[in-house]
Amino acid sequence: MGDEPQQWDRFWREGDFARRHTTPPEYMPELVTLFRKRRANSILDLGCGTGRVMAYLVSKGFLVVGQDISPLGLGMAQRAMSSASTRNFVLVNHDVTVLPFPDRSFDAVISINAIHHNRLRDIKRAVKEIYRVLSPKGLLFVNLTARAEIRDGEKVERGTYRTRDGTEKGILHHLFTASEIRSTFKDYRILQLTPPSEGKPHWLLLAEKR
Repeated sequence: MGDEPQQWDRFWREGDFARRHTTPPEYMPELVTLFRKRRANSILDLGCGTGRVMAYLVSKGFLVVGQDISPLGLGMAQRAMSSASTRNFVLVNHDVTVLPFPDRSFDAVISINAIHHNRLRDIKRAVKEIYRVLSPKGLLFVNLTARAEIRDGEKVERGTYRTRDGTEKGILHHLFTASEIRSTFKDYRILQLTPPSEGKPHWLLLAEKR
């Protein structure tokens, strides 16, 4: 397991991420179109945090399971979802490296600003678990950080740093290279890999279970 639940509880309690980011990322409408085209009705939101992406997907008619390690974040998600006109969602407090779901449980898995907050070995464990819970030809979408300023943190291992201060103090970040992404997700068929650009410090990976 990567970052401890207490660190993420502090992040949600003391930070302003939830207040600053109330709408889903700009690529979500395109993903929704793809999910509908592929008839991906059940979706796992891995590292759902306060539920902004989950709420958007539920509003579009998908069945969504939101998983997160932070009890505080999930509590905020539950309150946010209480006003939804549907109860087409479930919240689960669990570690990403050993998911509590049967094989082939989901048509799609998304992970936004989440999975890279681990050591590489734990990311690889999570990627294998995602593969296990995906249905055949199931879709995976993740973003993976490449923020250069993270290298100012405490180096934990090659490519992994622990932030020294600010709202993300104590939180792990693994900075991916293109070759490392292809190696880590080697069991998947990569459909699209969009590199970071100025103002957009994340790789965007869309893949399919082989």
